[in-house]
Amino acid sequence: MNEEFGERLGDYYERYVDTEARALGLSLDALRAWRPEARGRKGKAKRAAP
Repeated sequence: MNEEFGERLGDYYERYVDTEARALGLSLDALRAWRPEARGRKGKAKRAAP
């Protein structure tokens, strides 16, 4: 418990994430399910012909 603020940091952060999700029109489940797009792999550099 943080005596200065009167709450646990985890409780504060949970409320913060919930507020931000609502502002973006997302549910907490949608945030948990989100995964970034896979980045494409760079092809191997081709060696110049001798």
